[in-house]
Amino acid sequence: MDIQLGGAQGSNTTVTVSVKVYNEEDEEINIKSYPAVMQNGKNNQLEIKMEVGATNVEAMKSAKHLGFNFLLEGKNVNLNQSDYISINKLKFKTTNGISWSL
Repeated sequence: MDIQLGGAQGSNTTVTVSVKVYNEEDEEINIKSYPAVMQNGKNNQLEIKMEVGATNVEAMKSAKHLGFNFLLEGKNVNLNQSDYISINKLKFKTTNGISWSL
């Protein structure tokens, strides 16, 4: 996924991005994921890994929504109403070669 910060300024800014999976009733599906980190607006192409295997593939069949969590940290970070985070080129891929983009 490519993310872009709009307006948020600060020195040594770190953005930690994590994802959660939800079913149709907005209940979280317990899937282990590993957050991705972007520092000072560099390397905006982030990869968030999730463990989907034989033990939880059945639960993933009920997945309907993704929830993205963004934690913005830094020294002297100033946020205001015009700041935003843009997500572009959201892609999904598996270790067996299947992939798709949004």
